[in-house]
Amino acid sequence: NKEALANDKLQEHPWYGKIADSVEYGHSSQQPNAAFQQIMTDGPGGIMYDLWFRVLRNEDPLDEILAEQEAKMQKLMDRAK
Repeated sequence: NKEALANDKLQEHPWYGKIADSVEYGHSSQQPNAAFQQIMTDGPGGIMYDLWFRVLRNEDPLDEILAEQEAKMQKLMDRAK
């Protein structure tokens, strides 16, 4: 946070002092792809939701679950380019 970055000890350091200056120009990298929202949908049908639901149910092999969900995710990201 900006308050922590304003600390005198950090400001005196040549590299850390620049971090505080750049914070105001930063942007979120949470959605690097337009498919991010579909991947992270909070409910059935969301890729990550379905992945964790299946993992926690423990009815299918983990490798199978990961491969299927990765393929779905990749298909969405490829379509979003």
